[in-house]
Amino acid sequence: MISIVYNDDYVVMSLGDLRRIDLLVIEKLKNHLLHVIENATADIYLDLKEVKFIDSNSFAGFKSASDIAVKNGINLYFVNVSKELMELFTLADENNDLNIRSESEVDHLRAVLA
Repeated sequence: MISIVYNDDYVVMSLGDLRRIDLLVIEKLKNHLLHVIENATADIYLDLKEVKFIDSNSFAGFKSASDIAVKNGINLYFVNVSKELMELFTLADENNDLNIRSESEVDHLRAVLA
């Protein structure tokens, strides 16, 4: 399910073909993400390519992980966000705290995100 690619300049976490993130999934994902955040020295990109839905618990988990990353001096970016998911992020992220990046903004990751 979760794959992690480490590079000198960044870390990419991919969720494979996962289409929905709910309470059970977010706990496992958040644990992996927190482990990467604690050990990272570079930006982290979470690839949400196949994800079409997240529940409110999952959004809270992403927000919490993002806050922890900021406290650790790490940039956590969400990439390959679908139109459906972008609507949910827009509604739930009132302060625009989450770093969402388009494909053009992460061209240097194209080979890893393909």
